[in-house]
Amino acid sequence: MDTFRIIKHHLECDLLPEKKTSIEDVKLACKDAEIVTYDDWLKIDEVERRRGSTLGKSREKVLSKEEMLKIKSN
Repeated sequence: MDTFRIIKHHLECDLLPEKKTSIEDVKLACKDAEIVTYDDWLKIDEVERRRGSTLGKSREKVLSKEEMLKIKSN
């Protein structure tokens, strides 16, 4: 709740600077990024749920980016 109050205050006091990021800026920032599609995410989700079930949990999060990319490649 504190986070919301702080953001609300900043908005009301006009303390948040306007961002002027162009689509070209976004494309350039993502140029070398590894894309994870919804289908890729489903694979990661399945692995997390399976790992969690063996531990008696709803899921066991995959925390490593490298491991997530490996899962999506399989």
